[in-house]
Amino acid sequence: MKWRTHTAIAREISKSLNLPKDLEKALSQGSIEPDKYPDKALRMGRRGRVYTTLASHHDPELGVIMKHMECKISLFKWR
Repeated sequence: MKWRTHTAIAREISKSLNLPKDLEKALSQGSIEPDKYPDKALRMGRRGRVYTTLASHHDPELGVIMKHMECKISLFKWR
């Protein structure tokens, strides 16, 4: 999906939720963050060599999702 599409969807969501402009901007920027700064993942090759690759954010593993949720929850608790 193109960044323009991500931000358009985020804007429509923020309008439907009646979010203020600053939260609308944050939601729009956050919708393209995975494309701008993708997560890295460790992979093991057939011969046992370990290397880093870019993690897929369209079909992430459950562990990656849980790690992000734990991080967001802990940040939210500090507010």
